[in-house]
Amino acid sequence: MGVHNGIIENYEELRDKLLSNGYSFYSTTDTEVAIKLVDYYYKKYKIGPIDAINRMMVRVRGSYALALMFKDYPGEIYAARKDSPMVIGVADGESFIAFL
Repeated sequence: MGVHNGIIENYEELRDKLLSNGYSFYSTTDTEVAIKLVDYYYKKYKIGPIDAINRMMVRVRGSYALALMFKDYPGEIYAARKDSPMVIGVADGESFIAFL
C-alpha cells in the first residue's frame, strides 16, 4: 500500500514491463505503477523494503515523494523522495509524513 505525489515520466514503459511479468492494474495512474514496481523487486529478488524501494528509484524518471507500507512489516512506513518536497516529523511518540 502506498501514496505518491509527483510525476513519474516513464510510467508507461514501467507499466508495460510489469504487465509482461504478470501484473494487472486497476487504474492508469503512475502511483499504481510505482507501488507495483516496488512489489515486483521485493518479490523477485526476495529483498527487504529498503532495497526494493532503492531499485524502484533507480528505474523511475521524474520527481516524486512516496510513502509505502508492507504487509510483512506491520507498523512500519517507508518514505522516499526525488526532487519533490516531503516533511517528516516526530513528536510525542508519533510520526508524521507530509508531501508538499
